Amino acid sequence: MKLSKAKILILTFYPMSCYSLFEKVKRLIRYLLTPVLFVLTFSFVPAQVHAQDTDGDGIYDMFDIDDDNDGIPDSVEGNFDFDGDGIINSKDLDADNDGIYDIVEAGNGANDTDNDGMTNNSVGFNGLDNNLETNDSSAASINYTIPNTDGTGNDNYLDIDSDDDGIVDN
Repeated sequence: MKLSKAKILILTFYPMSCYSLFEKVKRLIRYLLTPVLFVLTFSFVPAQVHAQDTDGDGIYDMFDIDDDNDGIPDSVEGNFDFDGDGIINSKDLDADNDGIYDIVEAGNGANDTDNDGMTNNSVGFNGLDNNLETNDSSAASINYTIPNTDGTGNDNYLDIDSDDDGIVDN
């Protein structure tokens, strides 16, 4: 519906000598039966988001560039499930399921002092181990090279036989 002008309802009270009550009601009804532009406003209050913090470091995964705290950025690990265990690599502490934590296979086992597969060092605002990053931004990169011992295929954390000796790592 195209409206050429907006109406504003203003009730003005005149002394009874000017208009009778009947005349006022008649004018009000006529006014109410003609098209009126209503402007509605809405407030948006987002529903509570059940934000996930996979590694428990206090940085929600949506802002954490290392969701599982294994020292390998999620952008490197990817959102696929290499070993088929139902956990995507960026949240899997042993992405190749060879029994060796990714933090160890990435050459950072010394940072996991309690042997739970996650760094025990401080993480900054981006969720990556402060000792392993170039800066504390979402664009940070790692300051080490992820090993690929046998030089074939995948890096060690995604290689069940990382030294290519024919024996599965574990």
